[in-house]
Amino acid sequence: MMQPGEMKRTFFDQGLVNITETQLMIRMDYQSFEDYWAPIAAGEGPLGKYVATLGAAERARTDAAVRDAYEAGRPDGPRSFANVAWACRGIVP
Repeated sequence: MMQPGEMKRTFFDQGLVNITETQLMIRMDYQSFEDYWAPIAAGEGPLGKYVATLGAAERARTDAAVRDAYEAGRPDGPRSFANVAWACRGIVP
């Protein structure tokens, strides 16, 4: 559920009432590129599952491109990224 309204619609479909949906800004802190990339490279989550399907050459290109994006022209080290999580609240009638 990544789009506005998806979670609220699911709550509604399950019969809940007085439903509110909101965005929560979360920070994801990493100590290094390895800290960021290791779980994905190990196949965790949807992105990790995709990365696991790549051949060796595609994987090497992907690793290099993601490292370049992570480092953004700076030395490897700590980074903090903002992300949005959806939260929903409803009442069982």
